[in-house]
Amino acid sequence: MFALTNSLVVLPDSPGGTRASQRLPHQAPEVVSHPSGRPWLVGQWAPEQLVMGEARGVRIAVFGFCPIGVERLAEVAARVRQPADLDSLARMLPGSAHLIASVHGRVRFHG
Repeated sequence: MFALTNSLVVLPDSPGGTRASQRLPHQAPEVVSHPSGRPWLVGQWAPEQLVMGEARGVRIAVFGFCPIGVERLAEVAARVRQPADLDSLARMLPGSAHLIASVHGRVRFHG
């Protein structure tokens, strides 16, 4: 088995996603859960590479390098009802990052 560094796997909010998380080739991975408690983000990264905000069952993460803060992501999360509501945020993010969201059990990943 090999170790991955600076890697991220995005999983669906489902029993299959949970099973898949147990098969990933990470040693002592970071794990961020969906609001349901199932694994959502699994991997290894530097703390400054992942910024998250959440509100009302919606979690938004930015993985990479982008000057956005937790407070701004939480503000956006409070207004999100469906994954498509993140289109405007995806268009305005500067830097080099991935936008990832868990919206009431649905996942959006935008690179």
